[in-house]
Amino acid sequence: MKTTDMIALVVAAGVFGFAPTVAFAHGKPEHGGAFTEVREYTFEVVSKETAEPKDEKQPHTEKMSFTVYVKDPALKAVTSGSGSLKISDGKKQVAEASLNPSGDKFTASADLPHHGRYKVGIEFTPSGEKPIKANVNIKVD
Repeated sequence: MKTTDMIALVVAAGVFGFAPTVAFAHGKPEHGGAFTEVREYTFEVVSKETAEPKDEKQPHTEKMSFTVYVKDPALKAVTSGSGSLKISDGKKQVAEASLNPSGDKFTASADLPHHGRYKVGIEFTPSGEKPIKANVNIKVD
């Protein structure tokens, strides 16, 4: 074995042998959406444009649907509760929508002023529990 190969092997062993353990989230995204975890509840927000593409040069709003998947600390789907979404562009709130239960998820719709990045604030209260606030970032293309 060449000296350079030996050095590379020793360095690799040192890096992997002493690397800190990475902490993983309790749950994981399952629907391709933005994901966060608060108090061991997981929230996944899937956003989708609902209107047909328009002439992007004309001023218009982006009609969006939101599907929010909530799981409890045991990673079981939460099917009852109440909540809302507050969507912000920077520090300015641009939309608010109530969450409606729909099977194993919650749905909402809102009109956003343009394409871009938004912060979605989730305010959710599972049945019989304290309110939970969570945030995710989305990109509207």
